[in-house]
Amino acid sequence: MVLLDQSRQPFIFEIPGPRYIRTMGLIPFASVFVPIGFFCSKRGVAWTLHILNPLASLPSLFVTASMAGALAFALWILFPQRSSLARFEFTHDCVRFIPNCLLRMIGEPSEETPISPQSAEVLVCHRYWQERPNGWRIVVRAANGGERELGGNALLYLRATDINTLAKAIITATGLPVRVVTRRTSIHGAVEEMPWIPPSTKTTAALMGFGLASACLPFAGGITMGWLSPRPVIVVAIGLALWLCMMLTLFVLARTGPSRKKFPTLYSLTTLVTFSATYAVCFVVTAYLVHQH
Repeated sequence: MVLLDQSRQPFIFEIPGPRYIRTMGLIPFASVFVPIGFFCSKRGVAWTLHILNPLASLPSLFVTASMAGALAFALWILFPQRSSLARFEFTHDCVRFIPNCLLRMIGEPSEETPISPQSAEVLVCHRYWQERPNGWRIVVRAANGGERELGGNALLYLRATDINTLAKAIITATGLPVRVVTRRTSIHGAVEEMPWIPPSTKTTAALMGFGLASACLPFAGGITMGWLSPRPVIVVAIGLALWLCMMLTLFVLARTGPSRKKFPTLYSLTTLVTFSATYAVCFVVTAYLVHQH
């Protein structure tokens, strides 16, 4: 049991989006500036400016508006407004979770649980579901063992460097002791709880680097093949080889390190259908641009 201190200052912790989301914000930039650079080198600056002049024709207006929209979307991803981020609010009498703006737009509600004299501790919990990371949650545990978990259905990713800062700030704001734990839920529903162990910085950086490199394979392979324009059988063979390399890389990374990171955000690119579609689109667009000259 903890006596509540009314004079404690509230604490707001804003949760930034995952790094892979910000990395994806570079794609709209590339979709705008790469074609501009290509046409400037092939057709000249004057021709490119004429195409991008919104007053020249209706197609030019459409192209300019599309590029402006892509740039605005990229800037919104790379530099999101603070009001659009998910956040936890800690005060002397409650803990509140507010989802990000996209989840709020589709009706995801805010969550709140009171801090009472019966509250025993706060858990900063890293959840796993069948060995797959399922994001971070805040759990308020009562003295009788009852718990209230906050975090909604969002996959909340916290950096290891923020965990200690977050734990100290929660203690200051709520007056409750804080523990950082990892919970693993098996397919049968059994929950295993253990103290959270910070990952090695070098290991994490290396794993993220390999994961990002794997995500770039369909894009880099499609663009390269489109530029070289070899025979169709070679294009298909190279695509299959890159897909197998990507699958092998993620298989090895999933079993590397103490936390057995599985890179769930890259799963969408590992299927043969999505990989082939990405590879084919990059190949066709690049081949078309190259043969326009």
